[in-house]
Amino acid sequence: MLPRDPVLIDGARYAEYAQTATTQAAVLRSAAIRAEAAVRAVGRGTAGAAFESPSASRFKQRTGDMTEDLRAAADRLTELAEDLDRMSKHYGDLYLAWKTVQP
Repeated sequence: MLPRDPVLIDGARYAEYAQTATTQAAVLRSAAIRAEAAVRAVGRGTAGAAFESPSASRFKQRTGDMTEDLRAAADRLTELAEDLDRMSKHYGDLYLAWKTVQP
């Protein structure tokens, strides 16, 4: 049960928190999409490289490492966005519960 004392809690802020979490989740998803697009672009560029030398081999290895890091970052951003979605739902539920007990 939520406290009914308005001094202890400003339940109207729950809707604001829910909206902020939803907005930030969208921002993180957008960043994850851009990171995945960069991975694809680097992969296409690396695959198209037609030169052979020891430095080319190192270049391909380094770009492979970088794309793995970018993929991991995109996955983490997606996970954080999902966490924010859960937080948004939680605060939305709190807001609705608070709203039902208001006079």
